[in-house]
Amino acid sequence: DWSSDVCSSDLGGEVRLNSGKAFNAQAAAAPTSSGGFVAAWPRYDRALGANGWDIVSRSFDANGSPLGVLNTVNTFTANNQHSPSIAATKDGFITIWTSENQDGSKEGIFGRALDANGKPSGDEFAVNTMTDGSQIHGVVVSDGSKEGLAAWSSYGSIQSGMDLVAQRLAAVAPALPTPDRKSTRLN
Repeated sequence: DWSSDVCSSDLGGEVRLNSGKAFNAQAAAAPTSSGGFVAAWPRYDRALGANGWDIVSRSFDANGSPLGVLNTVNTFTANNQHSPSIAATKDGFITIWTSENQDGSKEGIFGRALDANGKPSGDEFAVNTMTDGSQIHGVVVSDGSKEGLAAWSSYGSIQSGMDLVAQRLAAVAPALPTPDRKSTRLN
């Protein structure tokens, strides 16, 4: 029950996810079985000569202390990667994000598996199968198995206007989700 009593309780205070002086925004997080969490967010580091925003991830313990180093999740580094979503799976996590000009037509939804420590595992993959127009504002959920569901806004790919579409994700190898290639229009 998410009553005001529960939501107003201090469960340890705020923790800083990022470090250094890079630009950071739009954090997403998913809990671990040990009480910690894995977070993913867009980061732009001018000091590294970045071409745009990249998606990074990091694991944290139950006290909010970072575990390990910051990981770059996306492998496509041209343009901007932003608006991540993350969900826990049986073997780790899955994160998706919006990537500009990667699918050949404006924005697309891309993803990658993360291991139980929040480190990238397997290859980056396309979530959307229709590439006309813009695919933006993706979210991913999982029931804790090796499967998940991604949903996003699609502009100009199914009907005129903005549609909401979804794609089932299933692992074909440990911690490597791939789309089943069936997009479904949600009414």
